Amino acid sequence: MPEEAGADTRRAARLAREAARRKRQQKALLLTAVAVCVAVAVGVGVWLISRPHEPASSAPAVAAVSTETAEPTASVEPSVAPVSEEPTAPAPVIGKFDVDLARKHVEVLAGDIGVREAGTDGEREAASYISAELEKLGYAPSTVKFSLPNGRTSQNVIAELPGTGSRRVILGGHYDTKKPSPGANDNGTGSAALLALAAELKDEPLAPTIVFVWFGDEEMIDSNQDHHHYGSRAYVKAMSDAEKAATVAMLSVDMIGYGPEFRVRTMGKGPQTLQKDLLAFGSANGYSATYMKDPSKYGYSDHEPFELAGIPAAWIEWRDDPVYHSTKDVASHVEWDKVRQAGQLTLDYVRALDEQRMATLIGG
Repeated sequence: MPEEAGADTRRAARLAREAARRKRQQKALLLTAVAVCVAVAVGVGVWLISRPHEPASSAPAVAAVSTETAEPTASVEPSVAPVSEEPTAPAPVIGKFDVDLARKHVEVLAGDIGVREAGTDGEREAASYISAELEKLGYAPSTVKFSLPNGRTSQNVIAELPGTGSRRVILGGHYDTKKPSPGANDNGTGSAALLALAAELKDEPLAPTIVFVWFGDEEMIDSNQDHHHYGSRAYVKAMSDAEKAATVAMLSVDMIGYGPEFRVRTMGKGPQTLQKDLLAFGSANGYSATYMKDPSKYGYSDHEPFELAGIPAAWIEWRDDPVYHSTKDVASHVEWDKVRQAGQLTLDYVRALDEQRMATLIGG
């Protein structure tokens, strides 16, 4: 082969090698660029997924900037109400009368304490027990003492549940007993029912202020037919004219644990609006209570001084109980379904006392 032809051959081979090298470099650059693009895309995707999102309710806030020059309309309000950052109290649970709780209190009053004759250690121990149970519920009970004609001292236990209005309703019952009776039904049932009612109502926003009163010395202290009801009489005597005017109802809960007859009673000497409305309410809600007048010139329960003072008052009871005022008046004698019915009627009625209903009780 001639020398010039060989040189051309070598040059052609060198050019081919350089072209192949450039092609490999271009391919490498292209692969690198693709890898970078893929990495960037993946990174952006991860960021989009993991970044904090604006709440949906923030969108209307942009439009809100323009409301300085225009009247707001319903159309710019968010479709979903904003969630308040302030904690809200849960709505009260409206429950039923707790007869098991009432039974527990009767067993303490009639079993553990026993005879609670007015002005004795037994009555004072019962007053202390009632006060302590009220304090556990968050009330601030007061104990108001009063003197008896026989030289002894008794006391009322009082607790108030403030209402949203200016009117008052008194729920009362005596906790003393006639010696030698331990007084499970007379009137452990009424006293225990009041404690159960105080427990059930303590967190409810009621219209009237509820005044719970456990009266001392309801029972007669001697043979004089007028020597009784000293606790309720002392309470009424201490009421101001303004308190009497604001009190639209007084309900005495006394002997609600035995007997076939469910009664609402009055003396027939004061306003009869409460007993009539309570009976109408009971009838409309499936209760079998009927009216019975006290045959004596003296009231047979603590509604007496309230009725005579012109306050709408009534006594709720189950009757007759053949063993009251005797040693047989013990917790095992009590018919607990009777206590439940009386307690539930009282609870339902108190809850129904709105301003309109209370106005009808006092005739205005």
